[in-house]
Amino acid sequence: MLLTFRPIAVACALCAASAATLGAEVVVDFDEIPQGTYFENVISHGFRLSPYCHIDIFAGPFASNGSAMGWDNSGCNGGNPTNASYLGQSPSPGFSSVFVDYFDHPFTLESFFLDIQINGNGGSVLSSKGGQLSFSQLASGQLVSVAGPKWSGIDWIQFTSPDIGNPLFYVDSMTFRVALPVPEPETYAMFALGLGVVAFVARRSRTYKSDDHAAAK
Repeated sequence: MLLTFRPIAVACALCAASAATLGAEVVVDFDEIPQGTYFENVISHGFRLSPYCHIDIFAGPFASNGSAMGWDNSGCNGGNPTNASYLGQSPSPGFSSVFVDYFDHPFTLESFFLDIQINGNGGSVLSSKGGQLSFSQLASGQLVSVAGPKWSGIDWIQFTSPDIGNPLFYVDSMTFRVALPVPEPETYAMFALGLGVVAFVARRSRTYKSDDHAAAK
């Protein structure tokens, strides 16, 4: 039984690897983070979120008992980031930002929920391919969907907003699509080899059982 189990386990693992799709949907929300939390860099569902100063977690307006992300420069000396490990590029003077990436692996931004707390002037989301969406063009409390080459296969996005000492915007439930690697020909070859080993061992097992049965007679 042990001899049969090992090849099957290997074959199953290879089968799982070969089943990788071209993309998987990932939703990043903040519902598991206690409201009132302040933090710097954090990893959620494989994505890194890096604020220029800090991220605040508030009660989200989009779902009951949910939470949303807000950000500002409150407490940052003279506009200098207090987050020494900030991953993004410095925002313009008087602005704050949150940089989001997937550890340098390409991804697509599909949508996010936006709530405008004060006004939309100056707030925006940018992408590594030059995508830019101004919050002033959007209504508060809505699902914002994006599409097109400037939002697909990107390396990062960056939310920005004017800094007035408290968050102007809340963002929640960001939906991404992450491109997964397509199996190489060698992967399929290994998978076929694994199935061959399984068939060989199964045949040997049946042969041994037949011999044992004949000997018993």
